Amino acid sequence: MEGEQQEDGKSGRTQQHWCTLLVTKWVHTIEQLQNMSEATAPEEGQVLENVRHLLSEVDIECSRACSLAAELARVWAGLYDDTWVWGVVPRIGWALRELATMYERGIAVAL
Repeated sequence: MEGEQQEDGKSGRTQQHWCTLLVTKWVHTIEQLQNMSEATAPEEGQVLENVRHLLSEVDIECSRACSLAAELARVWAGLYDDTWVWGVVPRIGWALRELATMYERGIAVAL
């Protein structure tokens, strides 16, 4: 039972890492569509507003001119910096900061 719990914990952390990447990529894609005046679902716009609101609660103001995906990636990078479960975790934080820089430059990043 204990071994199973440890494996579930590792699996959950791995899923968390992938979710971080997928969510930032999704936010970036929706932002790009909106910037190109492409139609997006109202629900997608509402999710972006919710993310913007959550970021404002940690004192990050992101106007429509900034990259919401980049700011989100930086916040998560900070969380990874504070969590030293494995040696690879700080590397994930670094990678998220690099990804944030690419989002700001408007580079289409294929995950």
